[in-house]
Amino acid sequence: MKKEFTRREVLGAGLGAAALATALSVTTVGVIGFIGLVVPHLVRLVAGSDHRVVLPASALAGGALLVIADTLARTVMAPRQLPVGALTAATPDGRLAGQTLSDGGSPVQGASRSGATTALRSMAKADYILAPGGAAMNLRLSPAHFEGQAGLDLLADMLKTYFDLGGEQIQVNMVSRETLQKALENPGAYRDLVVRVAGFTAYFVSLSPELQAEVAARA
Repeated sequence: MKKEFTRREVLGAGLGAAALATALSVTTVGVIGFIGLVVPHLVRLVAGSDHRVVLPASALAGGALLVIADTLARTVMAPRQLPVGALTAATPDGRLAGQTLSDGGSPVQGASRSGATTALRSMAKADYILAPGGAAMNLRLSPAHFEGQAGLDLLADMLKTYFDLGGEQIQVNMVSRETLQKALENPGAYRDLVVRVAGFTAYFVSLSPELQAEVAARA
């Protein structure tokens, strides 16, 4: 005998499934997942209740909202950043819960193990037609590799090739890890050391310890 479910039972099952999905998402990605929960409601207000529109639009708008939230977290209190990473659970790339998230489209801190050119080529592969502003690429290069006119030409060729491949934005810190370490050990001697953080530039010694570590760990 086939059982027919009442409206109340269907609604209860749907609410239970939604609650379970929410719990799983927050458990997986952390409290920051709550930001994305408002997206379907906003999309429904704009596009109506047709799920053929709401579902794909929510996926796109959710990603866009998180990018906007991350950008605001990096710039609204510059040179300090709101600790979005502290709200996010561990991720499959090896990043631990609470650690800083990668900035823009840059590789996760410590994950770029094949050199700058590989990172730039990977970044340029994405199709940014739905993201007119592109994605920022923050790169830290050692000055020892770009000394003299030959080094300057090498840097210019590398940047030109990146843009020829389709890259849209790049910010370079030309400072060695050794210099950053010395600045941490003796801040008074490096008060004029300027680094590019994300959408802004700041004196390295004025940054928070967490942000200093994040800059030092870049590719």
